[in-house]
Amino acid sequence: MTNTLLFVSRAFPPILGGIENQNRGLVTALSARVPTVSIINRHGKRALPLFLPWALMRMLWCARRHDVVLLGDGVLAPLGAIVKLLSPRVRVFAVVHGLDVTYASRPGLISRGYRLLNIPSLRRLDGLIAVGRETVEAAVRAGVSRTSIHFIPNGIFAAEYNHEPAREELEDLLGETLAERRIVLCVGRFVARKGVEWFIRNVLPSLPKSVLFIAAGAAPAPTAFGDAGYLATCRRAAVETHQAARVRFLVNLPTQELKIFLASADLVVMPNIAIAGTIEGFGLTAIEAGAMGRIVLAADIEGLRDAIQDGQNGVLLPSEEPESWIHTITEWLDDEPRRAFFGSAARAYVRAHFEWENIAERYLDVLYSPDLGQRVNSNHGSLG
Repeated sequence: MTNTLLFVSRAFPPILGGIENQNRGLVTALSARVPTVSIINRHGKRALPLFLPWALMRMLWCARRHDVVLLGDGVLAPLGAIVKLLSPRVRVFAVVHGLDVTYASRPGLISRGYRLLNIPSLRRLDGLIAVGRETVEAAVRAGVSRTSIHFIPNGIFAAEYNHEPAREELEDLLGETLAERRIVLCVGRFVARKGVEWFIRNVLPSLPKSVLFIAAGAAPAPTAFGDAGYLATCRRAAVETHQAARVRFLVNLPTQELKIFLASADLVVMPNIAIAGTIEGFGLTAIEAGAMGRIVLAADIEGLRDAIQDGQNGVLLPSEEPESWIHTITEWLDDEPRRAFFGSAARAYVRAHFEWENIAERYLDVLYSPDLGQRVNSNHGSLG
């Protein structure tokens, strides 16, 4: 059988998160184009000790019946390297996000183990697909050959983002009247690099009093690998700056409720800041909000530059420059006709450039490229 795909994901809905949404969209779009078998963990990080050995056994059993194995992220690279070692004919690729590479540079025993095992494993695969250009550069700095890594952005199913603005629904969800309020929304995990604390301390106090700032996202568990949870720090910032009355923290919202917020906010902000040892791989919220016709103001940093074409589907602002943020937010809030016009243009741009149908074709061009031929990289030897 030819042109068959084995897709493996350790992060998948119903667990909430950007990687989970990426994997769902990717496998759905690819499955519509090539015969695909999936090995998926739907139970989050707590299930990984059982999922990883089970997935490896299934991969080894199934790999010979497929042309390509695609791993949903770089954490699974050691499993892919083992499959490549035992079945060299099979092409093995991995999607890589920012933390898949930068985690290796952090201090600590676990990150050192990751650096010694996962980074060499990434090098032994046939290729990597990075969700952002900054991730490409981070991988190259980690020793991955530039010729083996390809940039393909995240995607969306535009039809899933047709929710019309509904302030009444928003009021029901918040349990309060929003008659004179203007909603500034930030969506993303509560981690330091998302810039929520910075925004509350440096921007919000100078915005018009009518602004209600809503921060919505997942809160990483204290023991989770990756970025440390930051929700308590953000809450403390709201109290210390006397802004608590105009901030709402919404944790782990169901997807449908989150879409209501995205559809109804006056502005969406992504005020990311640079944090050593981590990067924003892409900026999925930017294209989700754009598909809803929202204006996105984002920090001109890392993977957000791949999600936003300045002036087309959003506006890029200097990271950690409060005056620029205060001025731009106030300007946009004061001009509703401009927001409506720009929002329509942003929706058209996102649907033309980030629809999964188009993104999946770019994946297939890489996964089944004849240029790869029968190449067997000399690094495909032992795992030592």
